[in-house]
Amino acid sequence: MIEVEQKFHIADADALVQQLIQLGAESAGDPERHEDTYYNHPSRDFAESREAFRVRRIDGRAWITYKGQRMPGAIKARREIEMPIGRDQRDSIEFEDMLVLLSFRRVATVTKSRRTFRLSAGETDAAGNALPPITVAVDRVENLGDFAELEWVAQDESHVEAARQRIERLSGRLSLGDAEQHSYLTLLLQQRPESD
Repeated sequence: MIEVEQKFHIADADALVQQLIQLGAESAGDPERHEDTYYNHPSRDFAESREAFRVRRIDGRAWITYKGQRMPGAIKARREIEMPIGRDQRDSIEFEDMLVLLSFRRVATVTKSRRTFRLSAGETDAAGNALPPITVAVDRVENLGDFAELEWVAQDESHVEAARQRIERLSGRLSLGDAEQHSYLTLLLQQRPESD
């Protein structure tokens, strides 16, 4: 799977939610609290290689995620592999302890409240099949503010450009303005004093 996504700073999260509802977006449920702890490899600097490796916790469950290097293009696209860790919180704690014992280093934890919506724009592919909806996440990120993140998962590289075009059209329709090119992790690390 290739994750194609773009994020935007937003001034009024509630107004964006109302706009999404007016466009027919479906809520994916109650807001979720995400705690994303990022790790660095013992012999490869993910900041330099432009990769990411994290453990995401949501309501006592956890997932491990690897994000590969960005593919060329204005809207971020990269391979993503994600899988659940165990059955409960204890399994994820032991998994993270194992990472530290293997010399992975905790970099930082990004904490956010996320409201997720799915919006179908009524678009079809070349064969006339309805395209899956775009996911719109409305995030309130601790110490960073409010963001909207538009995402579509492409099955392979041949669908990346179409995904980028869909995201660009929707961001224009929502009047989201200029995109934020940095990850939440990078933005958070930029706020740290030099001595950290």
